[in-house]
Amino acid sequence: MEFIRPVDWDHPHVTMDGGYQGQYLYAGESCLIIATKVRPGVAGPPRHRHPSDQTYFVLQGEITVELGEETRAAKARSAVFIPAGLPHRNWNDGDEDEVHIEVIAPGVLPVQRLVETTELRDTSVQPAFVQEADPAKLTGRDFALDWLANRALGATHAAVYLAEVPPGKEGPPLHMHEFDQFYFVLQGTLSVEIGLKRYEVPPGQLVVLPAQVPHRQWNEQDETEQHLTIIVPEPMARPSEGHRWDTVVELSVAAEQLF
Repeated sequence: MEFIRPVDWDHPHVTMDGGYQGQYLYAGESCLIIATKVRPGVAGPPRHRHPSDQTYFVLQGEITVELGEETRAAKARSAVFIPAGLPHRNWNDGDEDEVHIEVIAPGVLPVQRLVETTELRDTSVQPAFVQEADPAKLTGRDFALDWLANRALGATHAAVYLAEVPPGKEGPPLHMHEFDQFYFVLQGTLSVEIGLKRYEVPPGQLVVLPAQVPHRQWNEQDETEQHLTIIVPEPMARPSEGHRWDTVVELSVAAEQLF
């Protein structure tokens, strides 16, 4: 398992005329995660729908998205939720490259063809939405977060939030989850311990944390670190004193393996 996966635009998995590139960062049962770059004036695939929910998080530039009969624009640090069954397409009306992360959940095979459609009719169950990150909404002293997509907002299969870790601060102690979790570093450097190995993760890299894999994260740099957290699937119950999302664990190495 490659736990750290960098975006590499020199080796995209998908290319389209004009300058549309896509790289598969993760493909599993829970979700498919894609990094996508769209040149100015370029459009993505024709109008289509997916059998799964899809969420974009805009990293750079501004994306214009047709969501059924509505057209919305989303700038950097915004999430776009596209429910299963909703006809949609996207393009770049700006004058700079538009870059976004796509989360499709539940997962589909990367080779699965899009279901193209000329209809605008919405067959989805949940409504689409655009949610802009707001620094003022970041809550928490040592580990602040702002939810951009979750069950409360109508995204039932995958949750996304923006996390901020000030210098010298850290998340929970070594722990594991019942769900798959991913970090995509946006700013600064995130220190991550996965199992018995430590990683230093700069911007533009995805951290893959499958269910039941012990991990923890912290910031030992001089600048604030920000990352996108993706949870698939989001648990039905919110975290509380009687219901924790994380299970704290301890790891040790047998003495005979140390010498």
